Amino acid sequence: MKKVIKLSVVLLSVIIILIFLTVFLRIKNQIFYTKGEYSPISTSQSQNSIPAPKGYSKIDYPEDSLESYIKSMDFSNQDVVDYKGNVKLSADSVAGTYNFEVGNENLMQCADCIIRIYSEYLFSSGKQEKIAFHLTNGTLMKYSDWKNGKRLLAFGDFAKMIPATTPDSSFDCFSAYLKSVYRYAGTKSLEKECEKISLQNLSVGNLVLKGGTPGHVMMVVDMAENSTGEKCYLFAEGFTPAMSFHILKNPAHMDDLWYYQDEIAEEIKTTSYTFEKDSFYRYNFS
Repeated sequence: MKKVIKLSVVLLSVIIILIFLTVFLRIKNQIFYTKGEYSPISTSQSQNSIPAPKGYSKIDYPEDSLESYIKSMDFSNQDVVDYKGNVKLSADSVAGTYNFEVGNENLMQCADCIIRIYSEYLFSSGKQEKIAFHLTNGTLMKYSDWKNGKRLLAFGDFAKMIPATTPDSSFDCFSAYLKSVYRYAGTKSLEKECEKISLQNLSVGNLVLKGGTPGHVMMVVDMAENSTGEKCYLFAEGFTPAMSFHILKNPAHMDDLWYYQDEIAEEIKTTSYTFEKDSFYRYNFS
């Protein structure tokens, strides 16, 4: 009997130690890890190189605007790859693949690509105090807190920013902040930070969004207008698993990449997803 009790005590002790180690390692990774793995999104002075359709003209935006930043993001004719380096879509099946890296974890999915673009625009334009995102459980995660040494402690539905380390305003630290947001935010939380807009008001930087688990989101990365005021759009998306952010072709006419206003009035159909009518949103910058 005593041997059984002793064995039970030993097993219980081992279980407690394993639980402690699991918790400790999770806290260590979340609190003390301060390095990211991303480089800044590369941009160029030349705007999106895909020409407007015949009879349409590209729309110009102020140089320091979000719209100009998005139109200046570099992309090229390359395969879409996932976070493991596997080819998910060939170069000829998309209109272009953006040059910023996916990372080596399954984190930067569709909503995370949007979060990264908005954040890097604010970071590069000196508006870092506006970088803040709600997590799926409602916790507001501010970059200003992260930069000043706070880190996210999260278990289940509990999440809280707590003091943990010294201030750091480097891009590496900012990159690590993004990775932490990616883990706990998604289309469900992103939708709550946006306001619905009409198709007529859809512009570069706006979203086509279905919040949920799963949900999906894509961004308007360019637009053009003809003499009668009709508009057309280029859409780009990430996906699950985490993969390159890429510009879509229109499955209704693969030789013409653009989505025309009348084509997306009832539903927005891509090669991999169909959005319902009126799924247009504008992100509310804090």
